[in-house]
Amino acid sequence: MHVLRAEVFNGRNQWNLTIGDGLEKDSFDSNETVYVICVQLSTNDVVACWRILPTTFDYMLSTVFSDLLPAPLKIKDPYIWELSRFAVKKGLNKCSPMLASTITRDMFAAIREFALQKEVTRFVTVVSPSLYRLLSNSGLTMPHIDNKNEKERRRLGRTACYIDIDDGFHEFIDTGMRSAVLQNSI
Repeated sequence: MHVLRAEVFNGRNQWNLTIGDGLEKDSFDSNETVYVICVQLSTNDVVACWRILPTTFDYMLSTVFSDLLPAPLKIKDPYIWELSRFAVKKGLNKCSPMLASTITRDMFAAIREFALQKEVTRFVTVVSPSLYRLLSNSGLTMPHIDNKNEKERRRLGRTACYIDIDDGFHEFIDTGMRSAVLQNSI
């Protein structure tokens, strides 16, 4: 999973994150962290991953991207968790540009399992404007948290939003076979 994150974030996205021994880890990879991992069964390779962080501890939106939170908003709620470090191996996520792939839906299915276990009502996340459009066009309810306009979001290359656990969330993922599993801190 940490190798895939290094490949995606430093390789494909060119984020220039600190990599140690080919692994992308940061201070948010802690005992409180939960991961969703999708494994290709034929090779046992991790092909997708996503990190889930409680907002009752430090999380990326509250620290790294705090400029996206309008003052005086502070999100610290046991029923709201953050999604971060979504990564999918290149070449596996082919689909229409307006629809989320099977792997993405599988990842959301695992997140739904987590949300049901922890009674999560919504997630917070920071995404690119293009990923925001893809997911919201796929039926997810994703109210913006930041008070930026679309032009500013495109310039920054990111937006902060909620992902509500509602009927649209459940309809989004109620299709196909599932290949992602929920895993506690590694």
